[in-house]
Amino acid sequence: MESIQRYWKRTDRSYLLLCILSSTFAVLALASWAAKQGSGFALDADSHNVLRDGESIHLADMEYRILSLFVRHPNTFFTANELYQKIWGKESLGDVRTVQVHIHNLRSKIEPDPGKPVYLKNVWGKGYVFQPEGE
Repeated sequence: MESIQRYWKRTDRSYLLLCILSSTFAVLALASWAAKQGSGFALDADSHNVLRDGESIHLADMEYRILSLFVRHPNTFFTANELYQKIWGKESLGDVRTVQVHIHNLRSKIEPDPGKPVYLKNVWGKGYVFQPEGE
């Protein structure tokens, strides 16, 4: 019985190490892929971090969900109502202040100057758009 317990302890540690290494390599591969795509952004689903030009930034759950939607659909416009429906899974009923607050918080973390956003913009009459090139 003792040899089985030692085996499981070694296996658990080996498995944990494998998971850590796999996660690290996945983040590095994603960052490399993002760089090749011309984007300075890469998302790490395990830690809810975003890599922006090599810098790791932790995001809250909703911030991460919003940014991951934008990263999957760069240069695509979303109204606040569309974002609310896609992120929260229900109709906003016209109250989009929640979206505005989360966008504001997200900008404060990913933008060089949140007052003059270059990545996550709001275009009047069209909605929010994510431009990973920073135009």
